[in-house]
Amino acid sequence: KQGRYGEAAEIRQQLLELQRKVLGEEHPDTLQNMNSLAIAIGNQGRHAEEEALFRQLLEIRRRKLGQGHPQTLISMFNLAVCISDQRRYEQAETLHRQVLEIRQRVLGERHQRTLESMHGLAFAIVKQRRYEEAEKLFRQVLEIRQRTLGEEHPKTKTSMHDLASVCTEWCWKLTTDPDPESRDPQKGLQLARQALELRPDSANNLNNLGVALYRNGQYQQSVDAFVKADSMISGGDRVHRMFFAMAYWQLGDQERALAKFSQGAAWIEQKPTTRRERSLADAEQLMRLSAQDPSALIAKYYTDTETESDDPWFLLGRAVLKEKQGDYEQALADVRRATKLAPTNQRFWEVWNRISLDHYRRRNWQGAELDARLAIQLADYVPYRLFFMAPLLLLAGQEEEYQRLCLDLLNVTTEDPAHASALAALDAEACGDPQRVIQMAQRGVEKWRTDKAHFFYRLGRAHY
Repeated sequence: KQGRYGEAAEIRQQLLELQRKVLGEEHPDTLQNMNSLAIAIGNQGRHAEEEALFRQLLEIRRRKLGQGHPQTLISMFNLAVCISDQRRYEQAETLHRQVLEIRQRVLGERHQRTLESMHGLAFAIVKQRRYEEAEKLFRQVLEIRQRTLGEEHPKTKTSMHDLASVCTEWCWKLTTDPDPESRDPQKGLQLARQALELRPDSANNLNNLGVALYRNGQYQQSVDAFVKADSMISGGDRVHRMFFAMAYWQLGDQERALAKFSQGAAWIEQKPTTRRERSLADAEQLMRLSAQDPSALIAKYYTDTETESDDPWFLLGRAVLKEKQGDYEQALADVRRATKLAPTNQRFWEVWNRISLDHYRRRNWQGAELDARLAIQLADYVPYRLFFMAPLLLLAGQEEEYQRLCLDLLNVTTEDPAHASALAALDAEACGDPQRVIQMAQRGVEKWRTDKAHFFYRLGRAHY
């Protein structure tokens, strides 16, 4: 409950070994602790180990209790959730359907365990983008909970949130699909209104309503929805900025359209995705902007906006701009402040690291120690944060302190492959324990789902 999953898993593992010796492999207490251990391991992201435990537990309960026993069904459900967490949604769907069929038959349609299975099935289906089917299931769960638990019950509110979310996702697909032939703006608008009715306090739902209204040619109503959504978000919305800009453009308000475009383009430059870049291209085409215009508008946006901003993404974007312009002092001031405001986001540490190293290597290496010490203070001993800034100690000539920091990091017990990545990238000679660095790099290769080339590079470097 304190989020200390590693410690919990270690204690439960010790308890499980003792229970197996004293009570036996198939004792109910042993099986219950096996379930808890699997959950604790899963909370650390170690899903392969979690799945192995759940499969072992399920096999024992099926054999001892039977397929339809409540404890067996709980094990099947937990296994389905574990598989879903690994993005194997088709397999998860099959398991959820099996559990749901038995629970409907044995417990009835309105039982909370039945509804739990319905919800799990709907989640696996929506992840496969079968929105219509998922929407029906989520709506069925909501209607039963409204009747049996009441409108204010937490589970009812969760169901309202889930149904609103699937309506929003479906609306987005129907209004922004890359293939115009696959769009259905009218259906999208209907879904956007349903989502907002379910969650009227959601700025995201208002923004999606704005997008749907825009696609239906209702430009003033679209602007009104975006303006209202902006009033609910500190610093205003960014994700839907291009549609906001296009709505203003369609109304003939070019000044406001360009202002919204520059805000959105500045943010997309920092957090690019295919979907965001597509909306950027749509706006550029509508507003007839040349290839040079977006960069100029972004620069103007940062220049015209107040200096003391509390928006970390604005500060990060301006830091990158100042870096390109050669103004490293302002770039460092902005990225330091941005990282203070958002210390948990890896992107800020990456940019701080890059700007610092580029500046201090070429201009003023003695100042590197100031950034290194500020970073260590902010890092809260999270390995990947310290990894990004540790090289500044070397630039400042603090080799012994760098070596101590590396050794301290190697003593941090962690199963997080992102942390393993940070440790694997440390200088093996400086940290004095090259074999441990090799082990960390190997862990990254084994556990990381994507970008394995990154870890193979570090593994090779560690061996070298």
